[in-house]
Amino acid sequence: MSEPLDLSIALRKLHELALAEGDLGYAYWYAVARLLKDAQQMTERVRDLETQVAQMSARGCNAKGQPDAPRETT
Repeated sequence: MSEPLDLSIALRKLHELALAEGDLGYAYWYAVARLLKDAQQMTERVRDLETQVAQMSARGCNAKGQPDAPRETT
């Protein structure tokens, strides 16, 4: 995944747009800003989970944290 993106400039601009457009515009731009924040949090969570999976895999564990069963070779 790519490096985390600093959303502060975008969020500041969305806040300016919200203030400039009155009540209905404010509600819309606030919702857009909330979606951006949520997407960033989900991306961070995915990164954390990918790290955990890689660590577990390196230790030879399955998704439940238990040792992988030996694989049969044919």
